[in-house]
Amino acid sequence: MRFWFAPVDRYLFTTTRDVTEIMKLNVYGREIEISRSEKGWDVFYLGNEGKKRKADDIKIPAATQEDDIITLVADICHEWARPNHHAVTKINEQ
Repeated sequence: MRFWFAPVDRYLFTTTRDVTEIMKLNVYGREIEISRSEKGWDVFYLGNEGKKRKADDIKIPAATQEDDIITLVADICHEWARPNHHAVTKINEQ
């Protein structure tokens, strides 16, 4: 029997006490969460059951300002766009 182990650093996320800002976006029909810590921006895909996983394919430079995030994510993920999902919007939490 063989076991496969992912690289350890893939699972080393920032802790909630390190996070200074959290933003949730609907990116062409997919929900993501972006959090800022002292280390920079972390991006996660959100699941239906409240789970999330690291979005390794979306990189946001640490120097990026919050106001520029939506434009940057729209540019990175533009291939996800469909006629019924054609925008990147911020999700307001109640």
